[in-house]
Amino acid sequence: MILTEPMEIRLDAGDIKELRNDNSQFYLFGRNGSAISTGATEFFVVDDLGISRYALSTHRGVLTEREYSIYIQPQINNLPVFCGLNYRGNGLSNRVVPYPRNGIDKSIGVFNVLSGQHFDILVKTETKLKKSEHIYVFLKYTMYTGTESVFARQLDDLGRAVTPENIDWLRDETRKQ
Repeated sequence: MILTEPMEIRLDAGDIKELRNDNSQFYLFGRNGSAISTGATEFFVVDDLGISRYALSTHRGVLTEREYSIYIQPQINNLPVFCGLNYRGNGLSNRVVPYPRNGIDKSIGVFNVLSGQHFDILVKTETKLKKSEHIYVFLKYTMYTGTESVFARQLDDLGRAVTPENIDWLRDETRKQ
């Protein structure tokens, strides 16, 4: 079975734990990277990820935006996924992967969470959100289960992209043999 799911998750100021120096952080799904745990017959592909460019609030029916430096750091088994060009120690900036996109076509690329691994997203802000403010995190993923997860793992081992189309291709190739 293949399940593709886009998620928009709203984080209110009260959801985000305050740290020293007005920094704040929050694990999106759980604590210590254990909220999404893939089973033995599951293969999880993160297709896209983004975070609000602005913190939003409504006062007396008027929507206001305040710009923040907000970072997201996907983690697999408590280890950061991104440590490259756009990595500043905190994760990917909301300027690099903004949500909503508003015509900007910047995808972080795809990464896979293998069977038995744990996945979470750490959200960090450099400035404390006001009580009335909230931000959004966007996650689009595909979950492969059962025989599709076996094909997904084989595609990953072959170095090919794990997509529904490639799963169908590998299934057809296997039937021909």
